[in-house]
Amino acid sequence: MGANFFRARGLDRPDSPAPSGIIDSMRDYGARDAASNASRDALAPSVRSFFEDTASLELWIEPRWAWWALPLAWVWHYVARWLGQLCLPVRPSRITTETIALDDRALGSPSVRGSRAVIRRYDDRACMQVLVYSVFDAGDQGMMLARFPLPWSVLEGVLRCEFIDEDQRGLRGARLTSEGHRETGVFLRFGRGASRRWRTQFGESLSLWDAQSDRAPAKLAARGPWKDATIIGLHEQRFMGLVIVRHSYWFRPIPSPDRGARPRT
Repeated sequence: MGANFFRARGLDRPDSPAPSGIIDSMRDYGARDAASNASRDALAPSVRSFFEDTASLELWIEPRWAWWALPLAWVWHYVARWLGQLCLPVRPSRITTETIALDDRALGSPSVRGSRAVIRRYDDRACMQVLVYSVFDAGDQGMMLARFPLPWSVLEGVLRCEFIDEDQRGLRGARLTSEGHRETGVFLRFGRGASRRWRTQFGESLSLWDAQSDRAPAKLAARGPWKDATIIGLHEQRFMGLVIVRHSYWFRPIPSPDRGARPRT
């Protein structure tokens, strides 16, 4: 896999500027009714930037693995580091993001749109993950489709977007979840052309709040590594309903080179 995966296969569009976010507009996510539109319009600008201006943000992750999963996590971390894919953090880490324009037609997926590649890296430039984000339309809802290329297969997550936790300023956060709709879930595609699809027992949810929101988890806000963090997040990954890991997230705009501030560990 690795950071050069898409360019090496000619899936990128070098004649097009890199998209700023994993989606052009939040209008593409969620239900298309008056109530959902009102909630979407109340989304905090900082949280909106996670979706629409992703590459402008840096991320600090602090993972908390279940005790029984931690030994496997360490083994998988080094296997995945060699593979250049799904190298989940096992210790606090800083992550940066690169976005690449893709050609939907080259991906051979007529049911999706707005595809763009995302490459996330650690400070030492090791690849954390490479994936394709697209919009998947399921009836009257727009969902996030995230596809991770793997050897002879593709890991695919279909996530529903909710607009949550209106704060005292009238601003909301967002939650992406693999539950709550017949189309959502985590799937493995394999076989010729990845035509066969199998629903796995994995699940996940990612909740994001403005860092100044009174609805953000107080414990995360109190121990944030960056005073200028603009978004706080909590990402849970589960297997058969059991939490494997909880990742605490802090995002901020990438500082100018002369600032050079690093988070405390």
